[in-house]
Amino acid sequence: TMKSDNGYIAFTLGDRFYQIGKPEEVDGKHYEESVKLFDDHLYEDKGWLVNQGITPPVTSERLQNGVVKYVKESTNEGYATTKDYGSGNSWHGASLTKIVPKDVNNKYPVNWKVAYRFDFNTDGAVFKGVQVGHTSVTMIDENDDIICSIIFEDTSPVNEYYYMAVFIGNKNVWHTDSTFPMAKKGVTARGDYGPAVTAEKIGNQVTIRFNNFGICKTFYVDNPEAELRKITWYGAAYKDHFHTENNVLRALHVIKHNVERYEDIPNYFSNGDIVEIDGASGSVYINDAYDTDVADIGSQPLLLPPGQHTLGIITSSFASVPDVEVTYQERWI
Repeated sequence: TMKSDNGYIAFTLGDRFYQIGKPEEVDGKHYEESVKLFDDHLYEDKGWLVNQGITPPVTSERLQNGVVKYVKESTNEGYATTKDYGSGNSWHGASLTKIVPKDVNNKYPVNWKVAYRFDFNTDGAVFKGVQVGHTSVTMIDENDDIICSIIFEDTSPVNEYYYMAVFIGNKNVWHTDSTFPMAKKGVTARGDYGPAVTAEKIGNQVTIRFNNFGICKTFYVDNPEAELRKITWYGAAYKDHFHTENNVLRALHVIKHNVERYEDIPNYFSNGDIVEIDGASGSVYINDAYDTDVADIGSQPLLLPPGQHTLGIITSSFASVPDVEVTYQERWI
């Protein structure tokens, strides 16, 4: 009687053996895959924390004292934005922070991909040139340190001038200038048009793609084993200047790479299967059904000549030893 899944069973007695099943079978296989941990479309509150984030050090003061609102545009689309920016002597506004969940194995992402959609422009405004603003998405590790941060800003109160930058840790490692294609128009990512920005970390390498502009940049982090624990979106205004008309986060998702999986492979014998071997005839029955092809070609009926004997029982390496019962009848010779 099988006490677990099993590929084969063999009995040895003296110089004979009897084997049934498939010795080559394995219990299952281990593999890795990429798994989406969450996919939030910000037309409603998705449990992001308000004004409790980590923001990139673009200036010494970056207040999180604003108010967030959600706008629903369709069944599953909309955006989150800063309803009230508060006040301050530098950047000030509101932030949303997502606590990144663990995977099915209770592990946080080390290798991951973050993709998001957002709007950052002055579409619909009357005096576009006077508006300034900041929007950023920051990936944060278990020590509340910045892994990387992606920043879009308009810092000119007299002209439309947008630029973007990338921080690795607390260091500005790349930014655009006035020749950048976005400089006069900002970013629009309405509807489900795919991500405007993706950031992907593999080992110590972070690759950031600005999909709206066909730009791809690769950078390197100091700690390749840092875990992704939080993501902060920050929408801010500067001092008492007019804020950017459209500064919204529409959707964001996180994919964790290298999620360990295990696929159980069905075996020849299942837990609870009953195998009966008739030594006199060589017949084999599995769950009372006669099986004609189950025995190995070298199998021989097991004999019990006079004397004491030890019956060897061999199974797949992953299987539990089955319950074995031997019934025999003595014969006089």
